[in-house]
Amino acid sequence: MQNEFKLAVSLDKWLNDGKWSEVKTKIYFEYIEINPLKDSNIIEFVFTHIKLMTVDKRAMYIVVLELAKELGGRISEDEMRTWRSVAEFEKKHKSILSLTFEEANERSLKEAPLK
Repeated sequence: MQNEFKLAVSLDKWLNDGKWSEVKTKIYFEYIEINPLKDSNIIEFVFTHIKLMTVDKRAMYIVVLELAKELGGRISEDEMRTWRSVAEFEKKHKSILSLTFEEANERSLKEAPLK
C-alpha cells in the first residue's frame, strides 16, 4: 500500500432502518479509519468513538477479519502487545459475529446514548 493511503468508512444507520431517525442520540456518525502504518506491514484501525454500539462492532470485526484473512495476517487489540490468529479473534468475538445485521441493529437502537 502507498504511504499516504487512508480509508474511512461509516454506516448511515438511518438509511438502513427508519427507527434511527426517531432516536435522539448524541452519536450520528461513527467512522472506522483504516491506515497502513508507515514503513511496516501493519494496518491500523482507528475509531471515532470509544464506546462502539453492537452494529458498529460487528461491522468492524468483519472488516478486520476479512482483511486479516486476505492478507494472511494476525490481529492485535492491545496496541501490538499480543497477537491473535484469525480463528482466535473469531472465537473471542463470536457473540457479536454470530448476530445478523438486524439483531445487531436492534441491540444498537437500545444502546444508543441519548442526548
